[in-house]
Amino acid sequence: LNYFRDAWNIFDFVTVLGSITDILVTEFGNPAWSRDTTQPQKLRSHP
Repeated sequence: LNYFRDAWNIFDFVTVLGSITDILVTEFGNPAWSRDTTQPQKLRSHP
């Protein structure tokens, strides 16, 4: 593929891939991940 021979095209591809990944994780993220990130906050608020 000639597309990936240009550094700017690679940069664009990585940027778009990262954006799509961010959208998918935000929309369809695993609820267990959000529970894991809030657990330390709950522990700190109840000493």
